[in-house]
Amino acid sequence: LWFLRGALFVTGSWYMIEAEGFLLGFRLRPNFRGIVTAENPAQFWRAWRGTMTHWLIRYVYVPLGGNRRYQTRNILAAFAVSTLWHVSGLPFLHPTDWTFASLLPIATWGAANFAGVAIHARWRQRWPAGTSLAPSNLASRAIKIALTLCFGSLTVTVLGFPFDRTAVFPQFVRLLLGLAPAP
Repeated sequence: LWFLRGALFVTGSWYMIEAEGFLLGFRLRPNFRGIVTAENPAQFWRAWRGTMTHWLIRYVYVPLGGNRRYQTRNILAAFAVSTLWHVSGLPFLHPTDWTFASLLPIATWGAANFAGVAIHARWRQRWPAGTSLAPSNLASRAIKIALTLCFGSLTVTVLGFPFDRTAVFPQFVRLLLGLAPAP
């Protein structure tokens, strides 16, 4: 529910920013459109932060070969750049409070997102669209959206983990994975 509330908030905020830009005579690249209806991790990332995702695809993913060759490596490179971008903000936002251990949630976020998008890409190579569950099937679409919302919720939760509480982050991850009893 926290994820859905946040997704609706950022979507509404971005629509207001787009409207202000439109009033000033320019159009902005869409961001946060289709977050709650995305059916896979790739769609989720194109919807979540469209501007940054577009930049990563255009300047990192495609020059390395995109879908044509070494797709998994290219996905890894794009998420490595995204992770470095997120990590680089921490020392500036918290110049005296951060430690290298406080980078662990962001690194975990990058690894989880790489894994989600790479697994989906491999799945699509093995079972191209139309060969698995029919997209017109309402139950199939609902399952895909629910799984993608879980993925999005996990990534937003991990990225939003308080940097000053990294000592409990490993316990938090074990709890999320169902490997530790609730406190």
